[in-house]
Amino acid sequence: MEEHKEAIINIEIELWRFGQVFERLLTKLDAGESERYTSQLR
Repeated sequence: MEEHKEAIINIEIELWRFGQVFERLLTKLDAGESERYTSQLR
């Protein structure tokens, strides 16, 4: 059971990291392109 809990925590951490990188990427895109990809993060 502890292994499952640790795996879920690791997944959540990686999802948070991905979200941070994705948001940083959106700030570097043009306004029209960033609007198109904003909903993809959710």
